Amino acid sequence: DRDAHVVIDFLSEELDALSRRYHRMVAEYHALDPADSGDQQRRRRMARELKDLVDLLDVKGEQISVLADLHPKPGSPRNPAPTGSPRTPKKDGCIERAYRSAKALQQALGDLY
Repeated sequence: DRDAHVVIDFLSEELDALSRRYHRMVAEYHALDPADSGDQQRRRRMARELKDLVDLLDVKGEQISVLADLHPKPGSPRNPAPTGSPRTPKKDGCIERAYRSAKALQQALGDLY
């Protein structure tokens, strides 16, 4: 179990780094002028990159959730989901905000393609 927690910590660090990258890219995306044709091309390229990043954030979050469910930390309560219902992964703080923001942006960017 100790090794699993090391992996969970590593994945959490990766998720934090991806979250920071996402926020930097969103700020850069919003700073571009949609009326400028050069900026418009950059916005489209960044939109694709942001979609990929959102997908990666989602995968990392799922990896952490699955491992944490399989290897709970000692002393932490286990709350199994009722039979037949999926368990919603619990996220916290800036990761949760980044995830919600990323999903909202992904939906908004979907209209471009």
